[in-house]
Amino acid sequence: MKVLIATSTFPLSENDGRPRFVYDLARALAQWCRVTVLAPHHPGAPHEEFLGPLKIVRFQYSWPARTQRLAYGFGMRENFRRSRLAKVQAPVYLAAFGYALRKLLRRDRFHLINSHWLVPQALGAALALGRRTSLAHVVTAHAGDVHLLEKMNLGRPLARLIAARTDMFLPVSRHVGRGLRNLVGTGPALAVQPMGVDYDRFSVTPEPSPVDLPFNGDFMLFIGRLVEKKGLICLLQALHLLKRQEVKAGLAVAGDGILQEPLRKRVKQWGLQDRVKFVGRIGHEALLHYLHGCKVVVIPSIVDGRGETDGMPTVLAEAMSAGCRVVASRVGGIPDILVEGYNGWLARPGDAQDLADKIRLALGHDQPDMAEHARRTARDLDWRRIARNYRNHFHVALDNRRKTRGWR
Repeated sequence: MKVLIATSTFPLSENDGRPRFVYDLARALAQWCRVTVLAPHHPGAPHEEFLGPLKIVRFQYSWPARTQRLAYGFGMRENFRRSRLAKVQAPVYLAAFGYALRKLLRRDRFHLINSHWLVPQALGAALALGRRTSLAHVVTAHAGDVHLLEKMNLGRPLARLIAARTDMFLPVSRHVGRGLRNLVGTGPALAVQPMGVDYDRFSVTPEPSPVDLPFNGDFMLFIGRLVEKKGLICLLQALHLLKRQEVKAGLAVAGDGILQEPLRKRVKQWGLQDRVKFVGRIGHEALLHYLHGCKVVVIPSIVDGRGETDGMPTVLAEAMSAGCRVVASRVGGIPDILVEGYNGWLARPGDAQDLADKIRLALGHDQPDMAEHARRTARDLDWRRIARNYRNHFHVALDNRRKTRGWR
C-alpha cells in the first residue's frame, strides 16, 4: 500500500526537539506501507530527502524561503495570531499545499492520503482531491483543529466539506471525537485512535551521558509548549503553595513558547527562582534522561480562554513508559488512559490547590505497583500497535471506498 501523509508539523531531524508524533507514526507504518510525507518547508531544509525509509517532500509557501512564517516557530495557530506576515501567507500556504499534493499524485499512484489536522491539511486535501474516486482519505483530528472549526463562523460548513471528501476520521481521544461528531453530523466512519509511544526506547533507563539535569535531588518535570492551554501558570501556583507547606521539590520546565517571559516574571514574583529552572526545548535523547531522572511528571493542562484544551499530550505516554509518577489534569483526552489511583493521579483543571495536593501524594508515593500499571498502559500504546491499528483502519477505508464510490 502506498500512503501519503500530509501534515503541518514535522521534525526537520530526528533529534531537533520539535513534536515528532507524525514522524513516529510514519516510521512505524513503513513496516507495512510505502510512506511519503508532505510537510511545509522550513528555511535551510531540503525540499526532498529521505529520513530512514520515509520520503519527505517539503513544499515552499513563500519566496524567498526565509520569509516563511506560518509553520514551525511557536506553532501554526500562535504564529498566525502573532505575525501579520503569517496571516498573509495562510491562503498562499493552502494553495501551495494543494499544488504540491496534486503534483505528487501525478508522479505516483497512492492508495490513500492520511491528513493530520482538519485545517489546513485535510481542508487543503479535500479541495485538491475534488471528486477523485480512486484515492481514500483518512483524517486524523488532534484537538486544536476541531476547536478552531467549532469557533469559526464557517467552521461547520468547512467541516462538512472535509467530511464529504473523507472516508474515515481518527480523533486522538473521545473528547476530540465528540467535538468532531458535533461538527460533521453522521458523516463518515469515526474511530478513536490515540497517538503512540516508542515504548522500548522510553522504558529502558538510558546509559550515563553528558546531559546535565537542572537539580541534584528530586524534581518535578513539565514538558510542553509555553501556551495557556498547557496550564503551567497553575503548576507554578501549586508550587508556590507547596513551598508554603515546606514541601521541597524543584521544577524543570522543558519547552518554549510565547508565554515564557510572563511565566518567568511570575516565578520571580512568587520567589520561586531557586525552585524553577527553564531549560528550553530539549532533544529526544535528553528527554530520556529527564524522564528517568525526575521524581514526578506534571501535565497541568486546562481549558484556555478560547475554550481549547489538549487532545492527548504525547508526553503522557512517554512518561508512563518510563514508569514515572504522573499527575495530570482531568481534561481532554488525558482521562482516556490515566486512571486515578491506578497508574497516576488526576487533578481538577485549573485548581492549583487540588494540583498541589496530588503532587504531594505523588512525591510521597513509594509503591512500585503504580509504576508497573503505568508501563502496562503505555505498552498498549506502543507505535507498533498503533501503526497496526492505522493499517487496519486504512484497509477499512479502502474497502468502503471500493464499495460506495467505485474506482476510476
